[in-house]
Amino acid sequence: MYSRFHCICLLSVLIFLPSISFCSEEATVRDVEKLLDERKWQEAAEMGDELFRHHPQGAGVKKIALIAAMNYSRHLIQTKRSEEAIGICERAEDYDIDNYRPHFYKGKALARLKRFDEARSALERAAELSDKPVVTWSLANVIYMQGDFQGAIPHYQQVLSQGKENARLLLNLGTSFWRIGDNAQALQFLKQALSKEPENEVIRNKIQKIEREESVQGSYRTVEQGDFTISFERSEEQRELKDKVSRCLKSALADVERALWRHECDMIHVIIYPSGEAYKEAMDAPNWSAACWDGKLRIPLETARDADEDKFMPILRHELVHFLIRDKYKGRRFPGWLDEGLAQINEGRDKHWARNLLRKTINRRDAARFMYPLNHLEPSFGRVGRGGSVRMAYAQALWIVKYLNSRRWSYATDILYYIGEGETPEMALYKATGDDYAKFTKKWLVWMRTEFHLPQR
Repeated sequence: MYSRFHCICLLSVLIFLPSISFCSEEATVRDVEKLLDERKWQEAAEMGDELFRHHPQGAGVKKIALIAAMNYSRHLIQTKRSEEAIGICERAEDYDIDNYRPHFYKGKALARLKRFDEARSALERAAELSDKPVVTWSLANVIYMQGDFQGAIPHYQQVLSQGKENARLLLNLGTSFWRIGDNAQALQFLKQALSKEPENEVIRNKIQKIEREESVQGSYRTVEQGDFTISFERSEEQRELKDKVSRCLKSALADVERALWRHECDMIHVIIYPSGEAYKEAMDAPNWSAACWDGKLRIPLETARDADEDKFMPILRHELVHFLIRDKYKGRRFPGWLDEGLAQINEGRDKHWARNLLRKTINRRDAARFMYPLNHLEPSFGRVGRGGSVRMAYAQALWIVKYLNSRRWSYATDILYYIGEGETPEMALYKATGDDYAKFTKKWLVWMRTEFHLPQR
């Protein structure tokens, strides 16, 4: 039998236990706060999570665990450890199911990893829980990077309606309108962007480009044909030509998709210009350009009219490869030597001129005067061609990709993948092949001399 004294003591302990637990919990919360003050994000997040697992109902515990997790997630994203941040955010979703922040930072981390579909889902959930402009803006940017410009527009407009306005937002909104074919709205927002950053050459150049485009194609007619939206001048010749272009486009797209991958965007915008002069005026295109892809497939009348289908189809396949690469790896810049090399490979025709040009050049003692080092072939060939031999640039790009394919059929697309993950072109080449630019170039030249039956040097 317990004595009356023992019973009183036991009752006192039982009454006092919640108070002991509460005091212990408060001390731990203060410990997490101290770690946060010291910017020890990882330790704070781990302690906050452990505290939550022991006291999942405590309002103060939930709050401090969430604060610690979000600070650590932000730190991980900023230090390019986004994969780790995703796990922290998913764990933090348990702390407060109605808080937008875990979904928001998870979306930011996924966007950094170029996992745009997953990022969009996470940010859409964050937007359901909060209408903060930063959430809507981040969602709009991810949708923009997916190439869903129609879908991005209302989100950008919502941010503007909330009084948040800067040049970058206006630039993306204007570009979205341009990409869906609404040049008037595009110019309105781009000019607003320029008023905020008058020295911004990117915005200024885009405005000039669209104004040139508008002056040329203001009265064009637009029709939908399968995967394509085709704009053309209201003339009998162009109406008839539109049917040939549509047929060839469908066939060319099927060819390159079989070789590479299916496209993901809704419609591909094509513009047929009434003359080479109109095409060059709208595009500021170099004289040697027969067509181009810059977000829209632009074709001068002479290219479509004068070439039979055997000559026209390779041109379309070439430009549609550029489209597929940019459609899949949105927002990334790819080196010209890979971009143009893949495009030429997928034209599906022999280029004897390229073989002949390289064959007579590579064994010259002064070959370096006529050929480009790989790092000089990284920019767009539109720029390369204005400072040297564009034919040499294209010839080198073609035979570089031929060499990659001879070593392993997937090397070219492996390099695309690594660049898509954020690597530089040279590091992407190294990760795929084990060679930096210098080592790769030496091996390429040895292989070329063997291919061309030339003596090794």
